[in-house]
Amino acid sequence: MKNSKVCFVGMTHLGLNMAAAYSEKNAHILCFDNNQEKLDQIKKGALPFSEPKLNYLLKKNYKKIFFTSNPSDLKKCNIIFIAEDVKTNKQGISDLTQVKKLITLVKKHANSKAISVMLSQIPPKFTRKHFFNKERVFYQVETLIFGQAISRALKPERFIIGCLRPEKELPIEYKKLLLRFRCPILKMNYESAEICKTAINMYLASSITFANTLAEISEKTGGDWEEVKKAMKLDKRIGKYSYITPGLGISGGNIERDLITLMKVSKKLKIRPGLIDACLKDSVHRKTWVLDQVKKIGLNLKKSKIAILGLAYKPGTNSIKNSPSVELIKNLRNSVLNLHDPLVQNHPTQKDTIFFSNPLSAIKGCDVLIVMTPWQQYKKLPLEKICKLLKKPNIIDPYRIFDHRKILRKKINYYAIGIKC
Repeated sequence: MKNSKVCFVGMTHLGLNMAAAYSEKNAHILCFDNNQEKLDQIKKGALPFSEPKLNYLLKKNYKKIFFTSNPSDLKKCNIIFIAEDVKTNKQGISDLTQVKKLITLVKKHANSKAISVMLSQIPPKFTRKHFFNKERVFYQVETLIFGQAISRALKPERFIIGCLRPEKELPIEYKKLLLRFRCPILKMNYESAEICKTAINMYLASSITFANTLAEISEKTGGDWEEVKKAMKLDKRIGKYSYITPGLGISGGNIERDLITLMKVSKKLKIRPGLIDACLKDSVHRKTWVLDQVKKIGLNLKKSKIAILGLAYKPGTNSIKNSPSVELIKNLRNSVLNLHDPLVQNHPTQKDTIFFSNPLSAIKGCDVLIVMTPWQQYKKLPLEKICKLLKKPNIIDPYRIFDHRKILRKKINYYAIGIKC
């Protein structure tokens, strides 16, 4: 404990991934959480979520990582990151109760010279309103992604730091810590940094909305959005990393949270939230896409058996928050459902729902196959075998993990986003 200089408060997805990444940069880390049982499980390697390389880093750097539920240990730390993930309800509205409690705890137990850094996902004006001794308080924008959290934490594109006085140098110990990551450091006032976080997610949401709209037009006109997308990414004003892949609405909770936050801020400031509203409405619209295709097939749902591959909202995570699969399962509750997901093993299900350990076993004897998460292992499934296992030739493949040209030659009823089939 005597070498612990950097503390992460709140062992949620954000806090634990950031702690692991900073330990890899040779920092001695104190991980604080009020829940000692959670800490005991983490130390055993039983993590509360799935994240590639996280367990590996925790084991590799175990001599530099210490866990505690004793708040008095915070006095030993020079830099304290408040890194609790902000919970949201089903409507995407943030609950900042726990974050505020942790701020109060840090105020009470941190030493007077400690630097406090807010990492949690907060709305504009929060930092200035809720913190003390602002000369030593900073807001650091995080842009972690489920399934890629460690890689992004280790190699950030830049640090965005909200400060009381951006023109001043950062405290030397904080600056030295950030310099270990070898990326640009952008200083600005608290509000600018807070807006940066929501602006990034707002831009991504608008890109998804754009892609969804054009993909739907492609479906109705005979175009192919994948071909259009390739051409767009070669335009230097758009670029190869552009977020223009259509999907089944916005999932995961983070982007929705920031859209809802911006909607509330816009209404409070009497700013017309047209684009924000459009993104939210498009997300709701796209989440019914798969069910619409099921209805097109014309199955008697009470007598049908349906295979659903993928419950996680995206590959690389076991999170099902706002996952389109969860809503689809509810809407198909009158059918027999065969489910498979590489990481989600025990989702609460209704009657006539069976989990399979093998995706091909889940497909056998089904009237329709639906691929809801584009896991890499599904892309490797043998198409010939899938066709033989299906009772009826129906495949709904929103993310186009299969080659539609091969499928159509096999006289399969095939449905995919962005193409007329």
